[in-house]
Amino acid sequence: MKRLLSLLFLCTILIACSTSEKKKHTDTTNQESTTEVQEKKLPRAACLLWIDKNKERTLKDKVVRNVKARVHIDKLGKITVLEYEKTPHFLMERKIDQCLKTYRVTPEMMEKGRLIEGENIVFLRFVEREVTE
Repeated sequence: MKRLLSLLFLCTILIACSTSEKKKHTDTTNQESTTEVQEKKLPRAACLLWIDKNKERTLKDKVVRNVKARVHIDKLGKITVLEYEKTPHFLMERKIDQCLKTYRVTPEMMEKGRLIEGENIVFLRFVEREVTE
C-alpha cells in the first residue's frame, strides 16, 4: 500500500513539473509572436477619411468599416494605398480601390496640417454593405 501511494505521489509530481515547463515554453513563444505583430503595426493615424460618398448620411442597418493604411497623397489630393496594417478581404480592397478612384483630399485638410503631401498614415472609412436580416 505504501509503495502504491508513493508511486502515485511521484506520478503527480512528474505530471505537474512537465505541465509547468510546457506553460513556460508557450509563454515565451507567445511573447515572441506578439513582438512580431507589434513590429508590423503602423504608427498612429493622422486622420480619418470618409472615402465612400454617402449623400444620405443615414447609417442605420449599414456596416461601416475602418482600414488603417499607409498612403501617398499627391498635389491634387489623389490617394494611393502603399500598404495596409492588416490585409483586408479582397472584396473590401476592391471597394476601397473603387472609392479612391473618385475621392480627393480637400485643400483645407492639407492647409490645416493634418495631412501632408507625400506619405501619411490614415484610417479609410467606408460603408461596406447593408445588413440583411
